[in-house]
Amino acid sequence: MLSYLDPIIFPNRCELLEITPQRFVYPIFKNGSSSLYKSGFRVVTDLTGIDQVDVFVREPRERFISGVQTFLEHLDPSLDKKTALYFVNEYLFLNRHFCPQFHWLLNLARQKPMQFRLLPFSHIKEITNKNANKSQRDSQLADVFGPRIDFYLQLDRVLHEDLIGQTVSMGDIVDCVRIKYPEAYQEIIRYSENICDALG
Repeated sequence: MLSYLDPIIFPNRCELLEITPQRFVYPIFKNGSSSLYKSGFRVVTDLTGIDQVDVFVREPRERFISGVQTFLEHLDPSLDKKTALYFVNEYLFLNRHFCPQFHWLLNLARQKPMQFRLLPFSHIKEITNKNANKSQRDSQLADVFGPRIDFYLQLDRVLHEDLIGQTVSMGDIVDCVRIKYPEAYQEIIRYSENICDALG
């Protein structure tokens, strides 16, 4: 563990949902996970023998803002919203509801290498008619976050803009980040690899 946040953002347990025999979906927070869980699909935690999983990918900034809103809705009432937003802006990803979708895939891949079939978020309607999230969007949140957030959301842009509709490995995703967003690759991915290299 490199930081206190590691077990929060990268937990050791990953859950998949079995939609049909041999078809699994990885439920990611703010990507319809509540609707998927409420649909009654079997929860799978033993990843043995599973080589491919469907992943619903959401537009990155829209998902980030929605995730921050959920984070604020569940905030301890004794805490100040303005201060919470300061910490989100300053330290970026403190909660799985708004950490990048990339991090979710990385966490699953570190436990079991597999292929990700990246599907548009709208395709969730093909497997469930549940709509568990009925929160009204806080329109003021859209103006709170600056370019620093957008820099880190480049990790998700490759999923949503370049790889959507494809079946890819984690290595394919990392390569796409490296080619399309070399600065983000160096600052986020390569920096983390260097830290781990120093430990090993």
